[in-house]
Order: sequence, then C-alpha cells, then structure tokens
Amino acid sequence: MRTLAVATVRLWFAGILALIFLAPPALSAQPVDRLDRSAAMSLIPLAPAEFEYEWNARLAAALQVATEPFERAALRARWAQGYLDYEYFRWRDGGHLASIDWQARTAAIDAVDRNDPALLALPPHRAFLNAWVRAEARRLLRSDPARRVGNVVWLNAAFEVVERNVSNPTVRDAVLGQELLTFIDENGAKGVQPLLERFDRIAADRDAVAAAWQAYQTQLDAEHDHLVEIYKVVGPASLAVHIFRPEGAPARRAPAVLWFHGGSGDTGAWSHCPAFCRRFRELGLVVLQVEYRTYQRFDSTPLDALADARSAVRWARANAPRLGLDPQRIAVAGFSTGATLAAQTLTVDGFDDPDDDLAVPARPDAAVLISGCYEPEADAYYRRVLDGQADLARLSPVVLAGPGLPPSLVIHGRADRTCEFEAAERFVTAAAGSAHMIALAEQPHFFVFSAPPARREALDATTAFLAEAGWIDRPAP
Repeated sequence: MRTLAVATVRLWFAGILALIFLAPPALSAQPVDRLDRSAAMSLIPLAPAEFEYEWNARLAAALQVATEPFERAALRARWAQGYLDYEYFRWRDGGHLASIDWQARTAAIDAVDRNDPALLALPPHRAFLNAWVRAEARRLLRSDPARRVGNVVWLNAAFEVVERNVSNPTVRDAVLGQELLTFIDENGAKGVQPLLERFDRIAADRDAVAAAWQAYQTQLDAEHDHLVEIYKVVGPASLAVHIFRPEGAPARRAPAVLWFHGGSGDTGAWSHCPAFCRRFRELGLVVLQVEYRTYQRFDSTPLDALADARSAVRWARANAPRLGLDPQRIAVAGFSTGATLAAQTLTVDGFDDPDDDLAVPARPDAAVLISGCYEPEADAYYRRVLDGQADLARLSPVVLAGPGLPPSLVIHGRADRTCEFEAAERFVTAAAGSAHMIALAEQPHFFVFSAPPARREALDATTAFLAEAGWIDRPAP
C-alpha cells in the first residue's frame, strides 16, 4: 500500500510538471497569492475535477517562478490546504461531499512533508498542519460513531491523527503541544487531563509539556474561588454551572442571570465572559456561567446546545430556594452564539432534554443579548449541520418573536458582518415592544474585545435596562 501511495504521488507530480508547460497562459500567469484561502473559496462553485485542474495549474504557475526550497515548500503547503478548504466549504455552503477517496486531495496532502522540522518555521506550513489535523479528525469522527461519545472527542481524534501520521518527534510534539494549548484556551480544561498525561509520557519537548500543564492549571485555578454545581449529566460527562454570588447580594430571592458563552457552537468555555459578568456582579446579580455542549468537546449540534440552555434555566429556577435566588427573576445573557441560545430560550418551545422536568418553565424572565444571530436558519453551517433534523423556522428568534416576550436588551454593532445587524433589527421589531435595541455605530461583531468605548456604552445600557426593569436600584445620577 505504501509503494502504491508513493507511486501515486510521483505520478501526480509528473502531472504538475506537465502543467507547467501545458497550462494555458491565463492560468500560468496567476499570482502566487491566488493560492490563498480566499482563492480556494472562490472556486467552490466548480466541480471537483474542474477545481483540481484550476488549482493544480495555479501551483504549476507559481512553481515556475519560485526557486528557493522553502518558498516552494510554502507554495505546496498553501496548495494542499486549498484542497482542504475547498472540501470543507463546498460541503458547508452547498452540501456537496467530496468522495472519501478523492485521489487529488490525498496526493496534495502527501506532497507536503509532514515530518520535516525545518518547515515548522513557515507560517503556511503551520497553517496547513492545523487545517490537515482538523480535516482528518473530522473524517475520523464521521467514520466511527463510537469516537463521538464522551468528552473532548475532537481532541482525542486530533491526537490519533497526529500519532498515526507524524513520526518525527519534533514535529509531533510541536503539533500536539499547540493543539493542547489551543483547545484549553478555547474550551477550558475539563476532560483534558488524560490527554495531557499522554502527551507528558510521549513528548521529548519538555518545554511544550510544561506550557501545556501550565495552561491547564491556570484554567483549573479559575474554578476554586466560586461554587460549582452539576446541572446535567450527558453520557459519561457532566455539565456544570459556575455560580458567583457578589457581596451585598440578598441572602434570599436575589436576582440571577445565566451567562452563555460564544464560540460558534464549535468552541467556548464557561469562563469566556467579556466584562458583562463582572458588571452583573457589581450590580448585585448572582451570575451563573453555564457549560453547554459544543462540537469540539462533544461532537454536538446546535440542538444539543439549545437543550442544555433550556435545562440550565429550569435547573436555576427549580433550585432557586436552595441557592437563595428569586425564581421569578431568572435572566439570561450571552455573546454571539451565547446570545443566540439566550434568544432561543425566550422564543423556542420544545427541543427539551428527555430527562427535564417539563413542569418547570424554561423561559427566562429577562435577557441581555450581545452580538447574537437571530436568524440562524440563514447560516449555511447551521443549515448543513441540522439538515433533516429540525424545522429551522422553529429555531428562529425572528420567526418566533412576538408580543408578550420577557423584556430584552439587544446590543448590536451596525458593522457586524458575522451576525447581521438587520436580523437583530427584525428581531426587535417582531418582539413588538418587548425588546429594546442599542445600535452601536460602526462597531463589528467583536466590539466587546476591540472597542473599549463601545463596550462601556453597552455595559451602561445594561445597567439602565436592569434598573428600568426593576431588577436593581437606579444608579445615582
């Protein structure tokens, strides 16, 4: 099999060399930057055979003028990543699955030396390795349902891909070390320890091991200064709420807010709360930061996340007397995907966990929504993941909103290109007086991180909203 694979790659490169001389002038004149991600995505409408011809011709043209070995290696990495990007985005945007044995894809990947430590210095090569690990982990999870059960399923798959395909210890340690750091940063530390211990056993790069342990410990330390309670068990894994009770909050019947983090449903951790959780605590609200299922941890879908959000609201309401919360003042809040989930708890009926007590209301009493997507059915990935699983209109806050919703504050940047500002406007209009909009001029999706003045405006609007709703005392003028 290995001999056949080598022969296939050699034949493939013979074809590439032929293209150098046979490609039409219009193709061979393509600039080098036409091998980047945007270039590959522009070719998504092409059928695989057409993409293959065009993309290979662009590499051939670029190799004509590239003389340095590292420059040529960077071109091959960009070219191979183009196949991965084309495969993924063609599925996401159009539902077209490439053949599992697409030889052009295999040959492109095998043309990149994944065992040369010197190539780690090239950003295009590192970008290719990252895309390759994601693509192969995704294929591995799709091929075996047993791998999609438990916690940190994506990281488990990534480890298997790297250990199976990368033999050079320097490259293996660099890739696995970065995967661990990225996963912990984006998803938290829960469930990571077995893989971290495995990395500790096999890695020669002790600095990489130490960095991974330090990132893990930092995340663990963040859990020691507050109450953590399990609100739900999913298979072998548990989901927790992290409860922060501010000084001065009433011992009984304190208002509370459940925070749902962002991350596109792919990543995210309970601790990801840009400034708003701190403001809620300063105002005297008990803050419950919620863990919910995401793709990288659980290979989950948006329906799983919605079921978790509804479970969390029910749990908070059912446990309010024990926790000293007011069961009639349970709010939700979130950023990006978290805001979408929060808006769905306001508007969606059904999609409950079968173990939930349906007698406990899952609709919150108020909401603060930052940079949410209120027409998730318009998103290609959302449609693709849920294809055939649900009527998407039943998940759309814009479609479902109407008079009589709990009071809501919608904070959105007018320049948001991730979640459309116009959809936020449609949601507020549909809510017919129940929702109030704060439109931030010229602000993008991630204004909470990038624009301190806009963030302050959003935080002050949140304070005013809660005072107007009677949840807090009005601040002194």
